[in-house]
Amino acid sequence: MRDPAAEAFYRETMIRIRPLLVLAAAALLAAPPAAAQEPRGIIFILERTLEAEGRLLAVALLGADGYEAPPSELHGDSTATAFEERWLRAGRSYEVLRHGERMGTATVAAPEREEACSEPIAGATLALSAGRAPWRGLAGEGLPAQHDAPWVRPSTGAERRVLDSLAAALFQAHGIDTASRAAADTTVATLLFGEAARPVLVGSYRLRSTDPVTRQASAFIIAEEGRNGYRPAFVDFHEGLEPDHRMRTLVDAADLDADGLPDLVLENRYWKSWDYSILSRTANGWMEMYRDGGGGC
Repeated sequence: MRDPAAEAFYRETMIRIRPLLVLAAAALLAAPPAAAQEPRGIIFILERTLEAEGRLLAVALLGADGYEAPPSELHGDSTATAFEERWLRAGRSYEVLRHGERMGTATVAAPEREEACSEPIAGATLALSAGRAPWRGLAGEGLPAQHDAPWVRPSTGAERRVLDSLAAALFQAHGIDTASRAAADTTVATLLFGEAARPVLVGSYRLRSTDPVTRQASAFIIAEEGRNGYRPAFVDFHEGLEPDHRMRTLVDAADLDADGLPDLVLENRYWKSWDYSILSRTANGWMEMYRDGGGGC
């Protein structure tokens, strides 16, 4: 049964608030979109070229919701110009880390604009700890404190043999006999998660036949210790002759996301280009959280 008084009240209320609803809707439609949050920091690879000189290679920006790619080159568009003015301004200094330990500072001298092999790069002057200056490490701004650094140390002979055996099994599973290889490149490191945790082994392997080159393959392996010894926890295998070639190597490790654990910065090399990856240890294992940046010729 209708209530005449209630209906009259409803009609009167709607007459009063309808113009306000229309104005509010119009204001929402006319309002500009929320401004994107500025990156809170940046990650570089630092390559030391002389005793007190080096180059900063932009890997990723530290965004509000994760990693963001820097511009692919510095050739005058608005995005590249804004990036250069903020991050590659002459005189700007960045903290240098090697295995998570602070090594000093890198101060931008000037951006480098390479037409042939483009990538956001800046020359830098270095003020590094005497006797401990890394040939290659990380630099940046907005990085968290590295409470359990150093995160990486050289592998022992036993650890290297473990990784070598895992790599040999992987290559043999793909029909490549490592015992008769003609040429090989190997880099091995041991990743540390703190005194209470067992070391994690990290290795990059490349096998290549010669005269003529008929097979070429590479493998990147992260091995963790379980009940029955070390087993692969993350594997990236690729086979292909140039131009279909890829090689992944560990540049360094640091806590990049403030979770108290080291993240891995990798360089991915292709035939005439390269990019970077960041791997993180999650509850679901090792995950590639970022893959971008770099450049090409």
